[in-house]
Amino acid sequence: MRSGPRPRCARRSDSPADAFGLRNTVRALLPDVAACMAALVTYVHNDDPASGTDALFEHVKDLSAELAGHLSMTLKSLLITTPGLFATTKGFGVAIFEPDSWTQRLYSLQLRKQIHPRTAPGETASDPSRFDVDRFLFPLFHNAAAGRYVVDILDDARYDDEFEIDGSVFDPPRPLWTRGGPGFVLGSGGAKLRQRGDAQARSGEDVIEQHNRFDDGLVLARQIEADVVRWNPN
Repeated sequence: MRSGPRPRCARRSDSPADAFGLRNTVRALLPDVAACMAALVTYVHNDDPASGTDALFEHVKDLSAELAGHLSMTLKSLLITTPGLFATTKGFGVAIFEPDSWTQRLYSLQLRKQIHPRTAPGETASDPSRFDVDRFLFPLFHNAAAGRYVVDILDDARYDDEFEIDGSVFDPPRPLWTRGGPGFVLGSGGAKLRQRGDAQARSGEDVIEQHNRFDDGLVLARQIEADVVRWNPN
């Protein structure tokens, strides 16, 4: 961070010109401050199997490493816009889209997370306050050379150290993921979707025609299907 005079605190006696100048001084400091805060954010994964024992884990690790530089710039931008996030946020969730299954038709994405209940009287896993549902529109799909992703802000007030994101249920069960293999979402190998998981997607056509609403309770095939095949912490 550059050294220099520290901005003084605002005073009631400040003129509008003084207040405007102080605001501009603070704004000028924000990029450096945000860069320092972003540098303190570290990648966390609470299970690290030996290399080669979990192909999907290794794939996610590789994607995360490739996105690291771009993600750092994204976090810096978020902290410049809202510096208070550093104090009110438990962490930043990064939802990475599998590059091979990405489609430009995706307009919005919904993610539902069940936050593990803390040990407190009267608190249960079904408590609505323990669920976090976030929707992301296409402007929030960050585009890096390694792929696309969205940043989910996990607030400190509700989040504990763990949460769950349920995947979709297929009949027969979906095969294990393999590097370089085909994606398994819907209809692959004759599999039928029995229960949609905590990720849902809508296309622009869905929005215009008011089809495939989020949480419609239907298991019929959508124009775009989304599924979470791995999450962390888990």
